[in-house]
This record gives sequence, C-alpha cells and structure tokens, in this order.
Amino acid sequence: MRLPDFIIGGAPRAGTTWLYELLDRHPDVYMAKPLKPEPKFFLRDEVYAKGLAHYSQTWFAGADTRKMAGEISEGMIFDLGYADGLTPVLAQPEKPVPNGTRAG
Repeated sequence: MRLPDFIIGGAPRAGTTWLYELLDRHPDVYMAKPLKPEPKFFLRDEVYAKGLAHYSQTWFAGADTRKMAGEISEGMIFDLGYADGLTPVLAQPEKPVPNGTRAG
C-alpha cells in the first residue's frame, strides 16, 4: 500500500495549485492524482471512513516506489493536527508572493 511521504496543507488563494504543479514536474516526486477533487482524506469523514487502502488506491496507485509521494489539499492548514497522528509544520516565506504570480 503506497501512502504519501508528505502532505501539504493549503489555504485558499495561497499558491497550493502552483506548488502542486511545481512538485509534480520534479522527476523524483509523484503527486496525488487526480488533482481535482483533492484528496482531503483527513478532512472529510466520509472519505476517511473508507480507510487507508481506499486513500492509497484512489490517489497513489500510479506512484513509483522509488519516488517521494505527496499530496496537497486546500483547507488542511485549518484542520490538521495531532489527533490525525500527523505533525503540522508551517513554513513562512521570506517575502510575500505577489497575487497573480505564475509558475513557468
């Protein structure tokens, strides 16, 4: 069963889609697919109730075991924590990114 090595909790309009696309381009990273709908596995009780096997098969079935695997779900930054067995880590950028900045 393939599970993510990292989970990024996003917030609306915080650049999470841009970060997803950037990480997905990296040759050693597999990002959860499909992007839409986002997994939100730890946020939605009806999805969480289906179990880790469902989570793995739905979003990480194509993940190469030699790559890091990850997911980004908007809203997780507000509702992720120790009760889920995960340790939240926040990153603070040195400078704010201007609204409308695009990758590529």
